[in-house]
Amino acid sequence: MNRCSVEACNRQAKSLGYCGAHYQRFKKGKPLDDPPLRQECSIGGCRRVHHRETFCDPHYAQYSEVLKALNEASHEAGAV
Repeated sequence: MNRCSVEACNRQAKSLGYCGAHYQRFKKGKPLDDPPLRQECSIGGCRRVHHRETFCDPHYAQYSEVLKALNEASHEAGAV
């Protein structure tokens, strides 16, 4: 599998040696080393775009479930 030719990028190359994002920048004449236009999820290895907090939708749902469980456990511990 070929990697994008931009040094700091490790996405799969799709066209002219660039990943999809860097190829679009190349076509538009934009600098290839600018920061990403879209921010990725903060969970390591997840390449989805983040929408809430710093998580993609599936990871935010997991995060919310954990917070809900911790909140419920905290209330139960206080009631004992």
